[in-house]
Amino acid sequence: MKNRLIIVVIFCLILTSGFSQKFKNLKLYEAQTMDGLKYGFKDSITGEKVIKAQYDQAAGFSDGLSAVVLNKQVGFIDEAGKIVIPLQFVFADNFKDGYTIATKNGTKYGVINKQGNFVNQVLFDDFDVFTNGFARIVQNGKYGFINRQGKLIVPCKYELAENFEGGIAKVILKNDNPQDGIKYSHFCGFVNSKGIEIVKCEFYAFESANLKDGTAIICKDNEYPATDDHAVIDSTGKWIIPLTMKCKEIKLYSDFMKIKISEAPDDYTNQNFLYGIVDYSGKTLLPIKFGGITDFTFGTDDNPLAKVFYKSSSNVFFYITKKIKCVEYGGIKCPEE
Repeated sequence: MKNRLIIVVIFCLILTSGFSQKFKNLKLYEAQTMDGLKYGFKDSITGEKVIKAQYDQAAGFSDGLSAVVLNKQVGFIDEAGKIVIPLQFVFADNFKDGYTIATKNGTKYGVINKQGNFVNQVLFDDFDVFTNGFARIVQNGKYGFINRQGKLIVPCKYELAENFEGGIAKVILKNDNPQDGIKYSHFCGFVNSKGIEIVKCEFYAFESANLKDGTAIICKDNEYPATDDHAVIDSTGKWIIPLTMKCKEIKLYSDFMKIKISEAPDDYTNQNFLYGIVDYSGKTLLPIKFGGITDFTFGTDDNPLAKVFYKSSSNVFFYITKKIKCVEYGGIKCPEE
């Protein structure tokens, strides 16, 4: 996040929003006047000037309104050129779905409706633009989220937060008693679009990642990096691969995941692992009992195959397709049912 200069913001809006979204024939134009360069709107087809060039800056129409600037004050006009929200803001973003973010003093921000009224009771110190229906906000140095209507969905209590993707967002709490350096300085978790912590911020998981499709990989740091546990959760809070499985590695494919678990999860010295394949609902497609599974680098371009080894110490294997079906290939037969 950074300080916002209204001239820079409005200029960017001009570049990206030149046409009205509702009446596509309205287009920004500029004219040199006795008072300097001014902006208005004209019919892009006929060239007729519809709204006189009288504003210092203007943004393309969004949700039926255009943000205009005069004497460093921002207000909104409709497609007829009528000022429907007086020029009273230091900054205001484009409207969408009837709401936008604005500030009157440049230090406290809030959500306004099309009457120009703030709809949220508590103003915030800073914000990011709306992403997937939510805006990340800052209040007293802590992060949270609001929806487009200005409702606080996730309270401002987190040290850091990533934007919502796929209905979930990664959030981070500060650990007041870190054990060892940066790795243990924060607790990580995930919240869903209802503000519920589907993964509690109660363990070290800095490498956890939002997959942006409604699922997230949780990487729980253990004392030894090679023993870190991995899990997968969806936006409803359902564990697809639970932490209790103590999975050591997850490789993602479009329709399934290849997972690796320790043969003896509680024995850190045991380096024997078992491999299997599950889909994104958690259904087992290939039992987690094999000694190894390669990438799909065998077979043909039209039908790539992977080798599945019976044991890690053995060179005995069979082939599977990306539909996780065994096929006979190169003289290698499938195992008997």
